[in-house]
Amino acid sequence: MEGEGLFHLSKVKRVRRGEEFTWSDGSGTVGKAVLEEIDGGRAIFLVLETKEVRPRAPSLRLYQALPRGGRMEEAMRRCTEVGVDHFVPFVSSRSVRGIGDGRDEQRRRRWERVLREAARQSRREFLPTVETPLSWDQCLGSLRQEGVVLLGWEGERRRRLLDSLPKRVPPSVALVVGPEGGFSRSEVDQMCEAGALPVTLGGNVLRTENAGLVMAVLVSGFYGII
Repeated sequence: MEGEGLFHLSKVKRVRRGEEFTWSDGSGTVGKAVLEEIDGGRAIFLVLETKEVRPRAPSLRLYQALPRGGRMEEAMRRCTEVGVDHFVPFVSSRSVRGIGDGRDEQRRRRWERVLREAARQSRREFLPTVETPLSWDQCLGSLRQEGVVLLGWEGERRRRLLDSLPKRVPPSVALVVGPEGGFSRSEVDQMCEAGALPVTLGGNVLRTENAGLVMAVLVSGFYGII
């Protein structure tokens, strides 16, 4: 082991020689190992046990309209802890940040670091993934490829999220969250045409970094995967 993983092992977790710990490769292989030596910027350990973990169903996919500041990173941290598997950032009319400014790939790499840290902290067997930010049209095109798509919208008053989920476990569930200020009515109509189903998350208006968290917890609880 080298690099970022070694730093976390030695400086953050402070694992010492002869100490046993659990590990994951982020792709479903987990196990136990004993640290034998840290030398020259690398760690040598003895693997005691390995096993393969199957991905849980449904897979949770969060479409998050780009918010301001560090709220995207905070949403990713929180949602990784409760089981979101894939993040799709996109631009809507009320998003503060745009795309195509030459920094999209830089943002994605930063988000990948955030996801690795959150997955490590919450002991995820599978490392979540994130896409480079999508334009509005690209987002609509992606939604059309999804199966179950739930749109958290404050304008919906009656249709509850839990009443909108199929009883038979689907392969994946896509969750759509707007930026500060929410979606315009025109955007909601376009997403509905792309297959999204608007749902209410209750009488209180949630912060954008919390809405995906609440939706993910509700879906996970409904299917018994949390």
